[in-house]
Amino acid sequence: MIKAVIFDVDGVMLDSEPYFAAGRRHILDKNGLVAPVGGSVNGSGMLAFWRSVLAHNGRLDLDAVALSRENFDYCLDGILSARLPATDGLVRLLDALESECALAVGSSSDRYYVETVLKYLGIYDCFGVIVCGDDVENAKPHPDIYLKALELLRLPAADCYVIEDSDNGARAAAGAGIPCLGLSIVNPPTQSFADCARVFGSLAEIERHILGG
Repeated sequence: MIKAVIFDVDGVMLDSEPYFAAGRRHILDKNGLVAPVGGSVNGSGMLAFWRSVLAHNGRLDLDAVALSRENFDYCLDGILSARLPATDGLVRLLDALESECALAVGSSSDRYYVETVLKYLGIYDCFGVIVCGDDVENAKPHPDIYLKALELLRLPAADCYVIEDSDNGARAAAGAGIPCLGLSIVNPPTQSFADCARVFGSLAEIERHILGG
């Protein structure tokens, strides 16, 4: 029996990526910046993205930390204004798992953003362990976040699952040795899920896989 499930946040708990993308576009245009071509932004660290943008544009007059915070704030404003709902099946999955195993969060997003989202969705108290991008040296696709989660859970990787919606996140889980369950609810798919043990089309399917039935 699995002893812990570690959840990504964005794209797994709610469809926040359109708000992140809109924020990136707004900040890029406002400052006359161009993003580097290539690589997936989904699941990776916000600060790393804005550092790469400033390096690409040679803009030493701007602060990547400030731009990262602005992007998170932009996304939060959009989520709260739109009253964005949780992903279908999330609350039911958490309720079903809570009595069966430990629950944790592993997100590349900053802690203030993650905690705001969890409280907004009413699920903050479900998680005994929360590891965020600003808690570790390297965000996803590096394994640091998931290695830290294993340390805090005091469990071996084989006793856990990670639920991810992005290749960067799945690569981070694989780097930590944790089996990753891919959640593919974007049509058409934008991720390969190559590093996932299995791929599912809904959280209800993941619930059946973990708990049976």
